[in-house]
Amino acid sequence: MKRITQILMFISFAFSYAQNAGDILFIGFNANGDSDFAIVSMVDLPPNTEIYFTDNEPNVDGNGNSNSEGVLLWSTGASVISKGTVVVFTDIDSGSNTNFGVSVGSLSVTDAGFNISTSGDAIYASYGNPSENEVTQWIAGIQNSNGGLETNFSATGLNVSSNFVVIAATASKDGGVYSGTRINKTEAEFATLITNESNWTTSTSDGESLLPFSSVVFSFSVLSNPQLRAVDVGLQIKNNKFVCTNATILSVINIVGQQVTNYNLGTGLYFVEILYGEAAYKLKVIKQ
Repeated sequence: MKRITQILMFISFAFSYAQNAGDILFIGFNANGDSDFAIVSMVDLPPNTEIYFTDNEPNVDGNGNSNSEGVLLWSTGASVISKGTVVVFTDIDSGSNTNFGVSVGSLSVTDAGFNISTSGDAIYASYGNPSENEVTQWIAGIQNSNGGLETNFSATGLNVSSNFVVIAATASKDGGVYSGTRINKTEAEFATLITNESNWTTSTSDGESLLPFSSVVFSFSVLSNPQLRAVDVGLQIKNNKFVCTNATILSVINIVGQQVTNYNLGTGLYFVEILYGEAAYKLKVIKQ
């Protein structure tokens, strides 16, 4: 067993930001009227982040669209968007709509034609422009069809149990909104709840009836015992991986903010997120 030379509580990342699947999740859509959708930030989004949205299916290479439909560009603005913030996109089927826009930052049309279909469609979010085959990471998505996942879905790397919502109880839905709890859950718990259709309120006839989307923030489980020690949770390093006998390891983050596989870890600084009891904790660990 290798020795953990330093371990202490660490609540927020103040260094750099990674770009991962699940950084945002869809929590609402309306395919009627001029079309709307809403997302929640699952991480602190850094200033001037750019996220693209498209209603076109991915290409076989997973780096862009399979053909030309619509693409929107969301620029988050000069301030950090805090984890748990709800962002609403309004009247997005045309940049000429009077109320076209977004509740935080700015929205622009990169490729005209974005329009959520009431007969079944999907929206994808990405880092990098899908219309130019510049996608570096697919982030999240939502689908309002029971016809199965779209062609080349597997190329996105998204997952229907953690970052891609499928509303499929009927052939199509005109609108839907996440109606589950927004209080005191971990990132993983919220992801499971949001991607479960049973936690959504939907309409097959009038998506406009679900507006306006609630902007109530999501509050995540926070540190409740600042005296928690490594020995309390049984956190150890064995065979170059973290193991925890009294808690569940949720994720391992390296010093540049990237989530890494908990296997064959090298020396350096890590942040280990654990679930202990009913609360989530982040432990700062130096592995030698």
